[in-house]
Amino acid sequence: MKKIYRFSAFFISVVLMLTFVCVTAFAYPAVSENGITYSSANLKDVNGNFGEYYKVEYCMPTVSGKVEIKPEINGVPVVLISKEVFKGKEKITQVVIPESVARIEDSAFENCAALNKVTINSEKCQIGKRAFKNCPDLEEINIPNQITSISQETFNGCSKLKNAAIPQSVTVIGPDAFSLCSSLTSVTIPKNVYSIGENAFANCSGIEEFAVDALNTDYKAINGMLYSADGKTLIQYPNGKKEEEITIPAGTETIGDFAAGANTVVKKVIIPGGVKTISTYAFCDCPALSDAVISGGVTSIGSMAFARCPSLKEISLPASLKSFEGAFYQSGVEKVTLNDGITLIDSKTFEGCEKLSEIIIPSSVRSIGMGAFDGCISLKNIVIPKEVTSIGENAFLGCTSIKPTVEIGSAAHKYCIDNGVDCTVTGSREIISISVKSMPKKTSYYYKQNLETDGLVLSVKYNDFTSEEVKSGYTAAPAYFDSVGTKNISVSFAGAETSFKVSVSYAWWQQIIRILLLGIFWY
Repeated sequence: MKKIYRFSAFFISVVLMLTFVCVTAFAYPAVSENGITYSSANLKDVNGNFGEYYKVEYCMPTVSGKVEIKPEINGVPVVLISKEVFKGKEKITQVVIPESVARIEDSAFENCAALNKVTINSEKCQIGKRAFKNCPDLEEINIPNQITSISQETFNGCSKLKNAAIPQSVTVIGPDAFSLCSSLTSVTIPKNVYSIGENAFANCSGIEEFAVDALNTDYKAINGMLYSADGKTLIQYPNGKKEEEITIPAGTETIGDFAAGANTVVKKVIIPGGVKTISTYAFCDCPALSDAVISGGVTSIGSMAFARCPSLKEISLPASLKSFEGAFYQSGVEKVTLNDGITLIDSKTFEGCEKLSEIIIPSSVRSIGMGAFDGCISLKNIVIPKEVTSIGENAFLGCTSIKPTVEIGSAAHKYCIDNGVDCTVTGSREIISISVKSMPKKTSYYYKQNLETDGLVLSVKYNDFTSEEVKSGYTAAPAYFDSVGTKNISVSFAGAETSFKVSVSYAWWQQIIRILLLGIFWY
């Protein structure tokens, strides 16, 4: 039996060795030419077939000028350009990609600062995320006709890219796919595109209009603006338009993320009552924007929606607004009107608004969020109504000139005390509660004795958040005990009341008299 086991183990070892030898024998050797290394692996070709093919594995830092990827090595096709293989190669100016290449992987040519032309001869080549991100000199590239998606950040930062015709085969345009492509002048969305990611065309300052294929069922263009097919969501405003005033079309309910962000032309935007949501960064970094008319009906303004808009001097916020955290971060706003009915000033709403000097807070406001006015160095006189019941941490941090007017005993008054903020206090000082801090020395009495308050100390709390101990000046009743039992003593001081209890009983001699008298009257 042992011999059989030994033979089996020997046989398995031989098989494993032969398998390894066979695999090694069928692996193609790596080849280096012109500073580029090609290695083999089990890959998919342009027709989707798996097999042993070559890929571009490595590029030496010294490679410069025009790079032509070899279509094959020793008759074996090159089908893949590996992840990050040319990333940061700042001397490469042109790239020619052969028909055999099925895929360009993520970040393959990212940060190629001098790259100005890419020729892709493979119509079936797919392109990975960030493949050409931050190639600022890239002016010309042909997107393969059979590509199905333009991935996330594929051409992000290609500021000289003038033409990027999107093929009819494309169904998905990923987030930030063409962001910061400032030389693009027009974009046509093909009929098959059903998904456009966030900020796909953000910061494209040259686009004068968007067009959408009439057969597309998910998107449409309205006056050159890119919209959802139902007309409810503005996805992207063409920042290359020369119009100084934007009127958001009726029927719009949502202004999307970065929809008009970084627009350098628009001075006025009119947002109609049907709009409910102004999303994050919607009008961020618009240096010319000086007037934003926000009609009633808007319930949410996203973070940074109007951030860093230095020309925006005055803003009126509707009563319908429910959330607007960080909406006006570091803007130039000087005056804010909060319409009566608004219930909160959201966290970080006016953070860094160094010119803000005037704001009237209506009595409808109940909450001021964390850091709401952080860094508003010009804010001096502000009245915080007593109806405000909650003020968040650092709400007025860095407001070096502020002296708010507050109602005595209010949450705003408490905030000022706790944070060392000088304030003007209105209203009169009143007692809000008293309690017994120390009981009298005597708490047990005999029938027909008088109350003694020696040692009684009261704790008195005022509406200005101060307190004191009171040892005199109060009244206590009853002062005379004409019955026995536990007695509740009421103590009054300046109109406020508290109480404590004492016990009253008969003395021994009182008890004897009581028994004798009861006996006489019985008989």
